[in-house]
Amino acid sequence: MDRFAFWNFVPVKSGRKRKFFEEISECNYTVFCFESPFRIGRTLKELAEISPEAKVAVIREATKLHEEIIRGTAAEVAALDRQWKGEIVVGVYPAVE
Repeated sequence: MDRFAFWNFVPVKSGRKRKFFEEISECNYTVFCFESPFRIGRTLKELAEISPEAKVAVIREATKLHEEIIRGTAAEVAALDRQWKGEIVVGVYPAVE
């Protein structure tokens, strides 16, 4: 990764969230954003619908004792069936066409 941007929180409403991820899919750099542990499951599924081959990293509890990083394509990470807890940052690198 040679460039990245931080885009704050993922929008809550579905239409705005879709536009948010469509804009990311047009970038040529990694985009990081915050997401709530209560919404991350739905958010990952929506991202997988828009851009299933995008590279994703879900960073939970960054810089803390129980830090966890999950990497894969949007489709792979969305397929995980788990309960999310803690502070979450999502990194998305669009699929190269």
